[in-house]
Amino acid sequence: ISPDTYYDALLAARKAVSQKDAKGKTIPLSQDRDKIRLIKEAVPGLTSKEYKLLFEALGISKNAY
Repeated sequence: ISPDTYYDALLAARKAVSQKDAKGKTIPLSQDRDKIRLIKEAVPGLTSKEYKLLFEALGISKNAY
């Protein structure tokens, strides 16, 4: 993964927000799932292995992917 790809993924992941339930409590893993969505939009065309490496490098929970 190139430094530019990592940087683009990092910038995208920083925009992620967590979702709240009806009681206002954070839905588990919702922010990590949003990070995954944003990263895949920002850096399309990577292999599954490359995405997994990015997710791990950015601290995304393995339970989210």
